[in-house]
Amino acid sequence: MRRFLAFACFCMCLFSISVQAQTVPDMVQAPARAQGTWHSPSGRTTVTLDAEVIVPEVSGMPIVEVFPRIFEASTARDFADLMIGKDQWEAWYYSKTGSSAEETRDPDPEPDYHLFDSNPFGDFYSMMIAGKEVDARGYSLQKVNSNYTKLAGFTEILAYNYLEYAYAQCTHDGKNIGTPEEARALSDAVVAQMFPQMHYHSTDPQLDDLSERCLTVQPAGDYGYRLYYTRQIAGVPVTLVYQQGGSAILDEYSYAIPYEKLFVDVGEKGIFLMRYNNPLSVGETIVESPVLLPFNDILDIFTKVSPLKYASGESEKNNGIQINRIVLGYMHLQMKDHPNRYQMVPVWDFFGTRTIGKEMLNEFNWSYFTINAIDGTVIDRDLGY
Repeated sequence: MRRFLAFACFCMCLFSISVQAQTVPDMVQAPARAQGTWHSPSGRTTVTLDAEVIVPEVSGMPIVEVFPRIFEASTARDFADLMIGKDQWEAWYYSKTGSSAEETRDPDPEPDYHLFDSNPFGDFYSMMIAGKEVDARGYSLQKVNSNYTKLAGFTEILAYNYLEYAYAQCTHDGKNIGTPEEARALSDAVVAQMFPQMHYHSTDPQLDDLSERCLTVQPAGDYGYRLYYTRQIAGVPVTLVYQQGGSAILDEYSYAIPYEKLFVDVGEKGIFLMRYNNPLSVGETIVESPVLLPFNDILDIFTKVSPLKYASGESEKNNGIQINRIVLGYMHLQMKDHPNRYQMVPVWDFFGTRTIGKEMLNEFNWSYFTINAIDGTVIDRDLGY
């Protein structure tokens, strides 16, 4: 009996070790491709799936805490040194706030943020840096801006943070732009030096429908290239989505912060626009290696809920979504018991196209369905939770 008990305990230990040693692909057991067709109860909404399934080859996807932050004034100054040139810029600020604001040169050799506006919504801070080289109209050819808002409420919350570089108000002829590889090499060099935590993700093929696009550049074919960069957690990218995130519904208790995003626009004269929105800092690991649901469970949730989600368009004869890519990656979410704290969580995103009547929507990296990979919760990407 003792020998049997010892052997049983040994087997249980081996089983425990094998479970703990499972890699992410082992846990989710996802196929390389998923296919199928489903309908809403009325039959007027169709969901089709013919998708590549992308699973990171990693040992685990830890849950880590993240915090919204502002760009330090020193970072904005370093950015100006890199993009404009050391001693080739000067700082400005608004000496008055609101409608009576006046631009005033900041004589401080290490300029900082200044209060630009204050209202019941919050306090808006700005740091403006302009290159000394000007065009025929007297406007600076190069500018760096950094801004953030300290939202009002019972708890101060930082939001709408961004750091931006723009060259010559983004105008160029669109000729001799170069190859995508040359554009990436130029962009990578700047990102690696300024923001080494961000890694190249993809190049946007739809230049006529870019968020924060330089509208002075026409037509779309002359724009150049837009390259996106995302953070990685334990070697796994934070999934890039078209949606901005953030519920835009603020109360005194919580705020769903927008997604962290960095893009670089490269044209004939090199980098002419670079913008880093909603920066984060990474804190402690909360769960080292959470257990992820099998892909079959995720697919079951998708097939049951997705036809209902898009059934609102059933007034059209042709209504549905067509999924061509499924990605397991990260997104940040509010903590359930601490709504003013945030964590990076593994999620599944379903990408593809949307059909309504005769119209087909095909936005780059639009996630049509998102599922928490740990507990199967359906997430609204527009709201951010």
